[in-house]
Amino acid sequence: MSLNTSTAEREMSKKEVTYRDIQHLAPFKDVRDNLSTSIASNAHLVKLNAGSTEIPRDGKVYFLAAGILQFSVPGVQQRSISAKDPAATIPLPQDPKWHVKSPSGALLIQVPKRYLDLGEDHLHQESAESSDLTGCSIAGELYLQFFETLKKGKVDLPGLPDTMIKIGDAIDSDSTSNNDIANLIQTDPALTARLISIVNSAAYGRSVKINSLSQAIGTLGRKRVRNLVFSSIVKNLFVSKSPFLKQHLTDLWQRSCKIAAISFVLADITPGLDPDRAMLCALMHDIGVIPIVTAANKQPDLKDDAEKFNLLLNEMKGEIGALTLRSWGLDSEIAEVASNANNWWRLGTALADYLDVILIARLHAAASDGVQGDYPILDSIPAFQKLALGKLTPHKSIAVLEDARQKIEELESLLIG
Repeated sequence: MSLNTSTAEREMSKKEVTYRDIQHLAPFKDVRDNLSTSIASNAHLVKLNAGSTEIPRDGKVYFLAAGILQFSVPGVQQRSISAKDPAATIPLPQDPKWHVKSPSGALLIQVPKRYLDLGEDHLHQESAESSDLTGCSIAGELYLQFFETLKKGKVDLPGLPDTMIKIGDAIDSDSTSNNDIANLIQTDPALTARLISIVNSAAYGRSVKINSLSQAIGTLGRKRVRNLVFSSIVKNLFVSKSPFLKQHLTDLWQRSCKIAAISFVLADITPGLDPDRAMLCALMHDIGVIPIVTAANKQPDLKDDAEKFNLLLNEMKGEIGALTLRSWGLDSEIAEVASNANNWWRLGTALADYLDVILIARLHAAASDGVQGDYPILDSIPAFQKLALGKLTPHKSIAVLEDARQKIEELESLLIG
């Protein structure tokens, strides 16, 4: 519901939802008038009094129509959404972890969830049609068998590197000191050098140089160091002696590093997001390519057919990537990034998350490399409306990244190694 043509007070006094209010919401933008009218007739306005409150969790979805909502969770920067923000056209988060406060009262639009599903279908119609693998003319018997093998999870997944397991366990343990963790990391001189170089890079903008791992852990905190350690180690997975594998994995790693560097900068300007975690999510978002390329290397008929192979890769890498990350015991948030990194029209909630950052970073990376493909327009996808509280425009986001070019290039170079 737009506040451009009326005051917040007037909006707060509204008694019913109109079809124009519905068409203003991201999932229902440009839907037919008769459908908008039908949705409006089943939608309701819900008033929230000033003070602490919560978004109802009743099987329905809610949008902010008037006022301001503040979202907070211990240890995370507070995030606010105003009805004037583009993000207000996207469903509000209903996760109980968020403490919600309405400083002066707010007005919500309540919509039955079944209509949200229709709206998401409408959004997806704007994207390129997904490939139908089983009906594709190039899908021979071998190809179909390979596809079904992957679908059933009967494929060798890369194992979590031992170093990641040991360091992760040490960081999570209450019985280890910062010196204990530093001593463990220092058993790998290359890893130590990479970590020190990254934390002293322009991306971190530190006036005082960090000279030791103990100092890095004490300054950044264990959580951030854990993300940096994992980001530094994951490179070892993108190595192979096979010419076929080496080519694909080298290209994949370099592309992932560019996306990771851009993600770091975008997350750094978006309240509530950790740039180190955004970087890690970006480095992991295409991890599903590794087991697929490895398996294809054993199938000459598939490996030598670029069209068939790329079709399979694009269709399956999200599912296999999420499967890989879950097998490592990593949290569901990172797995979701891998699973949906090609889902341009994913709504999520009005609060930007790491998947939103990676989606926007992918578009910027493709544009900077001059890559052609079925990419959507930058400001047309829901993720763009949420980043930096929706205050970015395509020109502004490009300007932000242009101003941070030195940081991005240096961080990208350090990650590539």
